[in-house]
Amino acid sequence: MDNPADDLVHERILSRYLHLMEERRKSVDFGIDLVKERDSLAKKIKELSEISSRRENEIQSQSETIKNLQGELIHLRQQHQKISTELIEIGDYTRILEKEISEIRLAHLDLKKHFAEREQSREGLEKAHL
Repeated sequence: MDNPADDLVHERILSRYLHLMEERRKSVDFGIDLVKERDSLAKKIKELSEISSRRENEIQSQSETIKNLQGELIHLRQQHQKISTELIEIGDYTRILEKEISEIRLAHLDLKKHFAEREQSREGLEKAHL
């Protein structure tokens, strides 16, 4: 093995082997990095999926709340319409009652006037008999 040509061949083979081993190590490190990146991305995808699921549930809940509120709004509008109609009727009845009260006041004044006239007439008759 003291042959320098053999030593040169062995050195080249060893150098090539070391180079291939270094390339293999880099490849393995790169593969490990890829696996780590894949695991990290899988974790992020899982987190995003959970967030998406929660948001979908929130949206569904909000959608149901909106439907309930719309139903309540329809009910409130119906109640408002009913109350408005009743207020109009009350206003009509109030005007009728005000008219009747006015007529009663006039009748009351007529009666007071009539009784005052009768009282004067009676007093006049009493004075005439004296």
